[in-house]
Amino acid sequence: MEQLTPLINALKRYWKADLRRLTFLAALVMALVTARTTSGPRLALSLGSIASPDPRSAYRRFQRFLAWPGLDGEGYARFIFALLRPQGLLLVMDRTEWELGKSKVNLLMLAFLYQGLAVPLFWSFLPHDGNSSTPERIALMERALAFLRAHFPHLRVEGFLADREFIGEAWFRYLEEKGIPRCIRIKANTRMWRLGSGPRAWELFASLKVGESRVPRRRYWVYGRRMWVVGLRLGVREWLIVATDLDPHRVLEVYGLRWGVLRP
Repeated sequence: MEQLTPLINALKRYWKADLRRLTFLAALVMALVTARTTSGPRLALSLGSIASPDPRSAYRRFQRFLAWPGLDGEGYARFIFALLRPQGLLLVMDRTEWELGKSKVNLLMLAFLYQGLAVPLFWSFLPHDGNSSTPERIALMERALAFLRAHFPHLRVEGFLADREFIGEAWFRYLEEKGIPRCIRIKANTRMWRLGSGPRAWELFASLKVGESRVPRRRYWVYGRRMWVVGLRLGVREWLIVATDLDPHRVLEVYGLRWGVLRP
């Protein structure tokens, strides 16, 4: 109990809860670190005397705690930012889909990069299978931007990283209007419009050898926005092609940060 006191004192600044709940939350954080799992039954066992020596009772308390409405996302985000104190934000959006028992879970996640890790910031459960829609992405991003304006107005979004799911004219325009620099992988067959017509993205990099990259001398219109397009040949018929507002000579290095924490 004594070893949890510093964490309890930090948590109570961001969650309005009695000491019993805060103690359980602090113990749960420590259990996540030590047990290295998100399995409910295994975490319940790791909670030890904080929950109950009876594994079944501990697991039921664990379930009741997760149903607590006071465990809100904004409180979590405030705590994470106060703890890590990032100086700027490099945002990452991704989606994961899995089955939980007989239920399907489709989760859209917005995270920020911190020392080689993607730290979850805000998320939403999609009520359907498959790819996210532009309105769903905008709604998630708006939650994050509203949170930043309200609590951390000094923090600047330095870039946004995402894979080929997160494309489209309306989405690219939204990010530009919000002043968020884009670093987004695009499909190889995307049309690079310039002066009313243009090549497919892969054609800009068709002469590259495997492992070679190139920064074209001019920007192209990608989904209605004028951007740099940088390509790296990964295989005989595979390219990594990124549309960006960032420094094109560093963009593959920046996009590579996403691969360090999430699947491409």
